[in-house]
Amino acid sequence: MVQTWWLSRPKRNRFVRVDDSCRWLSQLLFISLITFQRKKIFVLKQQSKMTKDCKNLPDASARNVGRELYILVGVSVGLLCILQAAVNISLHLALYIRDARTLDFEATNKNLTEEVETLKRKLNVFDHYSKQGWMYFNHSFYYISPVTKSWQESRADCLQRGADLVIINSKEEQDFMRQFKRLAWIGLTDTEKEGIWKWVDGTLLETSYWTTGEPNNFHGIDENCVEIRVYENTNSWNDKPCEIPTVWICEKMVAVYMVRVVNRQQSEIPMDYINLPTASASRRSGKDGEVEPGRKLYQLVAVSFGLLCILQAALNISLRLALYRPDSETSGIENICKNVTGETDELRKLTDQLFQQGWVYFRPSFYYISSIKKSWQESREDCLKNGADLVVIKTKEEQDFTRKFHKIMWIGLTDQAVEGEWKWVDGTPLTKSYWGHGEPNSYEDKNEDCVEIKFHDMENSWNDIPCADPNFWMCEKKVSL
Repeated sequence: MVQTWWLSRPKRNRFVRVDDSCRWLSQLLFISLITFQRKKIFVLKQQSKMTKDCKNLPDASARNVGRELYILVGVSVGLLCILQAAVNISLHLALYIRDARTLDFEATNKNLTEEVETLKRKLNVFDHYSKQGWMYFNHSFYYISPVTKSWQESRADCLQRGADLVIINSKEEQDFMRQFKRLAWIGLTDTEKEGIWKWVDGTLLETSYWTTGEPNNFHGIDENCVEIRVYENTNSWNDKPCEIPTVWICEKMVAVYMVRVVNRQQSEIPMDYINLPTASASRRSGKDGEVEPGRKLYQLVAVSFGLLCILQAALNISLRLALYRPDSETSGIENICKNVTGETDELRKLTDQLFQQGWVYFRPSFYYISSIKKSWQESREDCLKNGADLVVIKTKEEQDFTRKFHKIMWIGLTDQAVEGEWKWVDGTPLTKSYWGHGEPNSYEDKNEDCVEIKFHDMENSWNDIPCADPNFWMCEKKVSL
């Protein structure tokens, strides 16, 4: 049974069927042999009826038979060469396509893997800074001091950390600063020239967020430095003397980018085409008394057909062996590339989207602080709708991080299921707590089954209150690589 072998053309969804041409050529040669055999039998029968006087005369029919044999041999050898060349070219073409696809998938997989590693390094940088108390927002890291100093001393501290006092260039950044609810120095001053406000990087103030009546040099005092003061409003800036001790905010811009590799190098695969030796038949004349003319030519044709079949089978087997295993490998590479591409795109989209929506990165999680108030259950539903949940606090570092926002807000702790058995929203029981003094207490016999962060100035800042009370809340979304 003749098997069917398929070769895919490059960049098309079509196929070349090699065995159709091989089968057609074989049938043509077989019919030619049968026709010639019948004609030879007819000629020999006519030759036996000739008279004895004509035996020494040259036989025209025999000469014609020999001539046709040579023609048949020539055609057979030519068809053999054409067939071999066609199968050989098909084999090289198939190997070229396979190798090119394999190399392309390998390069794609390598690039995507490098991209994932770049993203991991980016989050590792986040983790490094977050351990030191920095928070990431919109391409910068921010540090809120735990102590108070003058404006100049505050800036010196930022510079020592490889940063500078914060420069506010957008409303989103201004809103982010207000979330901390702290009176804090920013990097704006007019110490060089009165009334000419400049940022610490030397750029002039363009968009401002002065509160009503500011700047004003109150009571004729030189108020040459700026703080965030009225943090309940968008316009929250106030000018005051630079010597007054105040908390400060440092900003450090870190060049961490997610680079997508789009240039793919396609390796050139050299193809050495094999020059096949062409078969040739030598013409030999026989003498009287030798075997009937053309027997050796018959043998040559038979051998040619045998070689043709062997060659065709060998090349087809080689083609199948060459394509079978790499196809499975290519499928594996395709799946890897598809998976890595999906994971990378999803992670990139997630991080970009979260940063744009005002989420803050700390450790392995993103955090979002609401700007409105809701009950504990409604707050949790809002977090779940965004693919997150109310914050689960299991380390001192995370507890300190949540206090920095100076906002009374819900966390993901409750004893609604069983009174006195406090559990986090992920179902784990409470092991390490940070209750405020005298808490939890179900004050005045109320059902205080939900927990808020209330006492910002103390490490132990938790308080239980009724779940129906309106409150701000903090969502947490974990990101794993």
